[in-house]
Parts: sequence; C-alpha cells; structure tokens
Amino acid sequence: MLKEKRKTNRKEEISNWALAENADNVLHSRIQSYLLAQTFLVAAYATLLTVGGETKVILLARIMACLVAVLGFVISWYTRRRMLSILGKFKYLIENKLAADPNFQDYITQGGTVGVDKATRNEFVNHIPLIIQSFWVIALVLTLILTTNDLAVFPFNPAHPS
Repeated sequence: MLKEKRKTNRKEEISNWALAENADNVLHSRIQSYLLAQTFLVAAYATLLTVGGETKVILLARIMACLVAVLGFVISWYTRRRMLSILGKFKYLIENKLAADPNFQDYITQGGTVGVDKATRNEFVNHIPLIIQSFWVIALVLTLILTTNDLAVFPFNPAHPS
C-alpha cells in the first residue's frame, strides 16, 4: 500500500505556528527562570562568605557555601540540557513542519538573509550556562581553599597555637 501524502490544511498550519510560538515561549521562560535561580544562588553564596563570628560558625557557613556552589552547578547543568532539548525540538518543528510554509520561512530567516541553522541558534543556551558552570567550579575551589586556611586556626587542628 502506498501512503498518500496529505495536503496540509489551514488548521494544521495554524497549529504548527502555535507550536513554534509555544516552543519559543517555553525556551524564554526557562532562560528567565534559570537567570533568576542563578541570581539567588550567587546572592546566597556571597552572603555565606561574609559570615563572621566564632570559628565553628564560619566553618558551617563555608560548608553551606560549598553546597550552594554544587547546587548552582547542578542547576546550571540540568537547565542547559533542558534548554538544548527545547531548542532541538523547535529546530525540528521548523525544518520538518513549517518548511513548506513560505511565510514562516520568510519570517524565521529574516527575509532569506540568514539560514535556518543561524536563525534557530541561541548563543545564550550554548555559552552562558557553561560560563556560569565554570564560575561555580572556581567558587567551590576557592571556598575550599578559604576553608582550609580557616581550619589552620580551628581549635581541633594540631597546628592551632593554643
């Protein structure tokens, strides 16, 4: 049996346009949520590094700062994966469902001045999460170094001058 190629009716075109718009909206809401979460984590991390007082309190704050750094890295890694997945689905929708619609092709390629690959590439999704993940790795290493230096004056350390 040969399968007949269905003609795309107007209702399916509207549906595909709606899917593309929803994919774009979901991607941008993920980006906004990601930035908000990272902002709060950086604020929490900075606050934990400024804790003063007894050595035990400082040590506890540094341990919490390490946990915040690990959490920031994990959230950044996971969210980047989800954003890349949405971007891939968006690209698939454009290439396979909306390719026949000349209005959409004209819209997404800016009148034919850019290709579909360039039009669907999102530099934020590709680069910013990697930079933020690098920040969290550096923050974790520096916090561990600071904590190790603080442990030199911790009362249970044999090198403590008491």
